[in-house]
Amino acid sequence: FLYHLGLGDDKVKQGKRLRPFMTLLCCSGTGTDWRKALPAAAAIELIHNFSLIHDDIEDNGKIRRGKDSVWIKWGLAQGLNAGDAMFVSAFDVIQQLESETTVGIAMNASKLLAKTCGKLTEGQYLDIDFEKRKKASVNEYLTMIEGKTAALISCCTKMGALIGGLSEDDQEIYFQFGRSLGIAFQIYDDWLGVWGEEEIMGKTSTGDILEKKKTLPIILGIENSERFSREMQAPVVDPLKVSKLANWLSEDGIEQLTIDAFTQWTD
Repeated sequence: FLYHLGLGDDKVKQGKRLRPFMTLLCCSGTGTDWRKALPAAAAIELIHNFSLIHDDIEDNGKIRRGKDSVWIKWGLAQGLNAGDAMFVSAFDVIQQLESETTVGIAMNASKLLAKTCGKLTEGQYLDIDFEKRKKASVNEYLTMIEGKTAALISCCTKMGALIGGLSEDDQEIYFQFGRSLGIAFQIYDDWLGVWGEEEIMGKTSTGDILEKKKTLPIILGIENSERFSREMQAPVVDPLKVSKLANWLSEDGIEQLTIDAFTQWTD
């Protein structure tokens, strides 16, 4: 846990902690003491990091936050075990809401987290399935990221509203805010996956093109750039061509289309 979370070593990256922050912020926005949401915030961060450990295994990701990913450092089997342990710990932690709120709120929070994990799994399934397909539509992509990324962020915002004692209608408003934010977040992450700097991201920016992942820039590139589409039809992508392919996407207007899509979800 400590290694992956970056705890106990001030010299390594510890992640953005965006999701627990959003949970506490939304709880505070209801007029409730944000400290009451700390168990939920911690649980959500554990679920997020569980998903990262397993994502690295599924995506063959060797670097996470500037260092070896868990499965590279300790092996595939222990990587799976570490992710499973983090998953279980999240549901243990969230039960501590009973002492901060009520039994009813704690039960509903646990149900929300469990439902979110189902959506995360569905989104990851679609993400992996897309890798085997030659094409995926933008609408299919949006369905995928609504599970893969937006589900957990919308869980954060709704969780804060739930702990704050808001009505179901108001919780839905918080949920939709998180959904839009999560979709925008993933589109920006997809942009980084093609044009981001490795030193800043803490992971390679060549993986998405090399693995032919159906991120938004690649989907739009296949639809709108003939030369890029031809390269994506090859059995494998030449690692030496990745920079050229990224430049093609910029030259053919795909980078701007990606930025426009991000802006649409943040307006």
